[in-house]
Amino acid sequence: MNKIVYTIKERGAALLIFVVLFLFTSLSLVLTIAHGVYGDYVKYQSLFSSKGSLYSAEAGIEDAIYRHRGGKKYSNTEQFTIMGTQASTTRTMNNGSYTIIAEGIKNGAVRKGVIQLDIGSGASFNFGLQSGNGGIDFRNTSSVIGNVFSNGAVEGSNNMVYGDIISAGGAGIVESMHATGSVWAHTIDNSNIDKDAYYTTKTATVVGGVSYPGVPDQTPAAMPIPDSEIDEWKASIQATGTIIASTDPRCSSGTYTINTSMTLGNTKIECNVIFKKQGASTVITFTNNVWITGNVDFTSGPSIVASSSLGKKSVALIVDNESNHATSSKVTVNNATNFTSGDSQSYVFIVSMNTSAENGGTEKAIDLGQTTTGKALVYAPHGLIEIGQSTSLKEVTAYKIRLINSAQIIYESGLVNLLFTSGPGGGYTITSWNAIE
Repeated sequence: MNKIVYTIKERGAALLIFVVLFLFTSLSLVLTIAHGVYGDYVKYQSLFSSKGSLYSAEAGIEDAIYRHRGGKKYSNTEQFTIMGTQASTTRTMNNGSYTIIAEGIKNGAVRKGVIQLDIGSGASFNFGLQSGNGGIDFRNTSSVIGNVFSNGAVEGSNNMVYGDIISAGGAGIVESMHATGSVWAHTIDNSNIDKDAYYTTKTATVVGGVSYPGVPDQTPAAMPIPDSEIDEWKASIQATGTIIASTDPRCSSGTYTINTSMTLGNTKIECNVIFKKQGASTVITFTNNVWITGNVDFTSGPSIVASSSLGKKSVALIVDNESNHATSSKVTVNNATNFTSGDSQSYVFIVSMNTSAENGGTEKAIDLGQTTTGKALVYAPHGLIEIGQSTSLKEVTAYKIRLINSAQIIYESGLVNLLFTSGPGGGYTITSWNAIE
């Protein structure tokens, strides 16, 4: 009997040991699993916080880009909170470029990003010719290879447009033109249209495609570059550039004649300027925007070059006498002046702020004649541009445009992404965007 009790006690002790070991093993397993789960949870939280910090830093950068593009004002250091994540941005400027560093912090996780913005002004020139209410007047054998857009009339004598023509608004009219593409206008008269016609009234017109009467008039378009942006270019030159004052010996006669090869950039000249070829050649190289506060004449065939240092950016020659937009602020290009650049997407951009045409006057804001050719774009948002004498250019935009003789515009598609050397918020170019470890 005692032996049986002893055996039962042994078995009970073994069971107890087994249960204890099982409990310890189970607890160890549970702790191991719990530790793994907790580790995964910590990693998840860390990853979650890290991503929150990253997205907040990216949001800070995007906010800075938005403020630049919209011309918004903000401090060099900004702080804000996004869903519990602290974010901050710091902005510095050096040699015409902005560096913006953004930092996001969530639960101790820190992520940083940095972006480099080069000051540059973007613009889209979508048409070979674009005019304001003054319209476009084709004469002689002038033509355009590219599309034409006008807020006013487009009139000619069976002149060729190798593309589409749009004359916007209720007063829009296309008269005596031949378009290889389609035409949109309130009134189309005495024209040849190889493709389709969209209109309210059509008379004496041959349409090769389909006629669509009763189509709503096209909406007038604003100029590609607002005056405020040009003012920003001038302000940048005034603040950081070289000023050749009206009292400078070079301007003492009222006109500064440049007849030797030189480099110009980020310069304001406070008088009339003549760019003149002297001898075998005279090369004027533009490395940055130039503002002239009088009239400008190109004579005897100088070579005007957008420097190769600009890369794909273009450079502006701004002709703006702020005290006289009626009879000054004019550009005359003569005698086989040639415009070139160091890159296929870089141009010399000539701007006249003369307002005579817009106010009913007869002054020419830009007068292009006698075989002007090359990488030049001309822009007179309030004035008349007249083009003639075998001139061949890439794009022309003005309040009013007149083409005479055998003038030809050959549009280049790259103009829809044109960049300039300086400008306001909408014109900053992102040159790098990286994370900081």
